[in-house]
Amino acid sequence: MSGKWHLGLKEESRPHNHGFDHWQGFMAGCIDYYSHIFYWGMNKPSPGLNPTHDLWEDGREIWHNGQYFTEVIAKKVVDYIRQAADSDMPFLLYVPFNARPGALYGSVCTPALGPIGNGGNAQCS
Repeated sequence: MSGKWHLGLKEESRPHNHGFDHWQGFMAGCIDYYSHIFYWGMNKPSPGLNPTHDLWEDGREIWHNGQYFTEVIAKKVVDYIRQAADSDMPFLLYVPFNARPGALYGSVCTPALGPIGNGGNAQCS
């Protein structure tokens, strides 16, 4: 599993307790695409929520500060598929991307698609 896990923060709700041998992602409802911090409700009237870093791999907090989260997910997925291809074992890969349709955030250039907003037709420099 790589991506958004939105079934709760308690230990019994985490992916490794729902059959996933390996996982990477966040467990709150949303995170910032670059800092991977959960900000939801921060500016609401008291009691507000403190900003919280929320990026995990196999139960350990990890840091990829400044990396676009959609690309973090995609890299992990490609790595996993390559590892699985070297094995004779069947596998399940669940990939819930956090990115919503349309470009709220986007990297300046994604190598696979080209510059955001250009239909992917231009080359990255």
